[in-house]
Amino acid sequence: MAHALKPISAAQLGEKGQITIPKKYRKTYRLGKNSPVFMFQLGDILMLILPDKLLTEVCDKIRSILDAKGITVEKAKGNLQRIRKQRFQKRFGDLE
Repeated sequence: MAHALKPISAAQLGEKGQITIPKKYRKTYRLGKNSPVFMFQLGDILMLILPDKLLTEVCDKIRSILDAKGITVEKAKGNLQRIRKQRFQKRFGDLE
């Protein structure tokens, strides 16, 4: 069953760039000190995603494939940016 996308609240960055997750969400999702939270960028959107078993397994599998091929995460991220740019240009042309 798909969950509806709904904004929950606004937050401000603290002095050290930290974001506080409101108490009701920490309680609902059983988040405590040092709980892992993934951050994903999708265009101009920055999403906070709570890890689940499937996501963790997918990330572990990707890392093992990269390790087996001798590819660092940094190199993969650099290649990803290049590939995204190429696909964008192929689909929408050069907008510069």
